[in-house]
Amino acid sequence: MFAIFQCTFFSWMALRVAYCGPPPGNVVYPRLLQSRGLDAEKILYIQDDIVLRLQKTSVLSEGFVFSENIDGTRVDKIMNGKKLEENMYYDRNRMASVNIENKNGGVEVKGILSDTLRITPLDLSARSNGSPIPHKIYKVDQRRVIRPSNESVVPEKIYNGTTFYAELKIVVDVNHRRAFDTDENLVHYLALCIKLVLVW
Repeated sequence: MFAIFQCTFFSWMALRVAYCGPPPGNVVYPRLLQSRGLDAEKILYIQDDIVLRLQKTSVLSEGFVFSENIDGTRVDKIMNGKKLEENMYYDRNRMASVNIENKNGGVEVKGILSDTLRITPLDLSARSNGSPIPHKIYKVDQRRVIRPSNESVVPEKIYNGTTFYAELKIVVDVNHRRAFDTDENLVHYLALCIKLVLVW
């Protein structure tokens, strides 16, 4: 009888220790399930509750200007916007916008999965060629949404048949810039955010 109690107790302890690990779903191995043509819909499986139906996106101009302030002097760098966004996709239904690259037989995904979830590849050099690339899904705090007051009335939209393209300038401070190792990675992230604004 005592042996049964010991076995039950130690089994219970083992289960308790097993539940003390990191919460499930933090590390995932995304893979493309289906790809229909070059610019058509792609289906990206991330985990059971996150499957993206991706469409190609375009938000950057062909001659994209990246400006930096270096020691008080403005330095402009012309980037190829079409090349930067060649691997960018979005899912309108899930409000997701990601950059996908095929690397060594695996899929590398960076971007926004929802208003509170982001995904980034883990830096594991021990991965063998052809094996899935581990990724980290992490949660970001949802900031308070500022809603306009009901006092202002927006006039009815009138479409006159002309398309007007506005120039968008985004300012990034030094602290935010440090989170990205290259200018291209910063532009990728900002372009993914802009796409979500356009979809919303």
